[in-house]
Amino acid sequence: MREIEEKTQTLLVAAHHGGVVPRFERSTIEPAHDRLIAEMRAAYEGGDVPPYLDQSGRDLLSEGRETFRDWNLDAIILVQEEADLHLLLWRGTQATAVFGAVLSMAGLECEVHDLGLILPNTKGEEVAPILEKLVTMEKIDPMDVAEFVKNIGDGRFRESVPEWLARKQWADQNASLIRTVPTMAKAVLTNATSTWT
Repeated sequence: MREIEEKTQTLLVAAHHGGVVPRFERSTIEPAHDRLIAEMRAAYEGGDVPPYLDQSGRDLLSEGRETFRDWNLDAIILVQEEADLHLLLWRGTQATAVFGAVLSMAGLECEVHDLGLILPNTKGEEVAPILEKLVTMEKIDPMDVAEFVKNIGDGRFRESVPEWLARKQWADQNASLIRTVPTMAKAVLTNATSTWT
C-alpha cells in the first residue's frame, strides 16, 4: 500500500510482481433471476446505447462490451485462470447454485459467483468426464444433491430449523432445477469441447 486517501476512502496500492487477484469472501449474494442474466448477456452482445446513460455509463458499457468480445465470451463457457477454472453458465443464481451442488456431489469443489462457478485447482479435462456422466443421468435425487449444499443452515431461523428439514425444503424448492442439470451439462459440453481439444 502506497497511500490512503481519507477524503475518498481510497487505498492506493502498488503492483507486486508475485501478486494475484484477491478473492473476497462474499457474505451474501443478491440473487439474480435467469431473465436478468439473459438481459445482461444481451447487453454485452448488443450494440445499442441506452439514451439514459451518461458519459461514464456509456464508457463503462463500451469497456464491458470490448472485454466481452476480447474474451470471446459469447462462445466460450470455460475460462482457465491459472489453476482455477471458471465455468460461465449464464444462468440465474439459483440454477447456478444447483449446478454447483451437483458438481460437488460428483466430487468437484465449487464456488458460486454472479455468472457461474469457480472450480479451484481444476482443469477442463477433469470436468469433461463428469459432465458427460451428468448428461446421461435420467434422474438425480434432489435429497442426494441437498446433502452437498454447504450453507443449508444459513439464515435468520437457522437455530430453530433442524438440518434435515432445511435439506428437505431445499430439495423440494430446487427439484425442478435439478431436473434441468443434464441439459445444462450438455450445453456446457457442447460449447466447451473446442476449448478442451
